Amino acid sequence: MLRSQIGCWNSYVGVVDPLPEVLLVDDGSPRTRAVDIVREAGCAIPIKVFRIQEDIPWNFSGARNLACTHANGWIFMSDIDTIMLAEQAQAFLRAQPLERRFFYMPRRTWLLHKEKAT
Repeated sequence: MLRSQIGCWNSYVGVVDPLPEVLLVDDGSPRTRAVDIVREAGCAIPIKVFRIQEDIPWNFSGARNLACTHANGWIFMSDIDTIMLAEQAQAFLRAQPLERRFFYMPRRTWLLHKEKAT
């Protein structure tokens, strides 16, 4: 999924202005490290990768807090299986911030996003 995300983020170049900065939190899964996949795939937009050393089950709140500590400006938080297409990212970045509002994207199937992203 991370490779799919990076492919989608790379499609932002020339479409999304300004380019967002991605804060990627690797939650310590014992499988492949996110930083290795990012290096291999080559992300074309600004990205910071953080890794939680201890694989704590259901630690999404800790990962969220880590990302929020390092974020500047707006935050769009999602799981690895949520794809934000370039057009959606551009609309999000152009939206006027409203005080005390929470924005979210409706969920669709991964297959639908994959088809649109390729």
